[in-house]
Amino acid sequence: MGLKKRTSSNSITCGELAAWLRRFADELDAGQLSFGHTVIEPNGEVELESVIKPRSAKGSWKLTITGRCGAVSEPDEDGVAPDSPEPQLKPDSKPRYKKVKKRMQKALKRIRSDLSADELPDIELARAFHADCLAITTYHGKGDAEEYELFRQAAAQFAAALDAGDLTGLRDAVASLNDRKKICHAKFK
Repeated sequence: MGLKKRTSSNSITCGELAAWLRRFADELDAGQLSFGHTVIEPNGEVELESVIKPRSAKGSWKLTITGRCGAVSEPDEDGVAPDSPEPQLKPDSKPRYKKVKKRMQKALKRIRSDLSADELPDIELARAFHADCLAITTYHGKGDAEEYELFRQAAAQFAAALDAGDLTGLRDAVASLNDRKKICHAKFK
């Protein structure tokens, strides 16, 4: 079984990064690392590279961790890795509307970039974007039932095109989602 290259990118706070790094360290100690539904068993030595690029008042840094994998468990046709637990969300863990909206904007920018390069978007990013499309329609006072339903239909079109690997369908769905967003924002801003 060949492991597909997967890239994940998120904007998170320093506190969220610290929590993620702690979770990563705990998983590394336990001998299994989880990336979405993909689980790998690290094997042997791990290389750590950090790069700091100072730029005037602002700078950037990058952390790269490289190691060999033993066993790899990837999702099956249903998108679930064997023996992977069901994701559990606390009932009160709904993120703020503004945070979901910003996350969607960033994801949509990357999805559009991939589509304009005639490439399918990163599957994890696209699935997270779809989940956010559905989640954003659960916020009361930000839209109405009719607009939310039309937006969910466009999101379903996006998910179907993604599952089919249909670039044209994805482009149409992204355009439809954008149109629905503009209509909703014109009514509720």
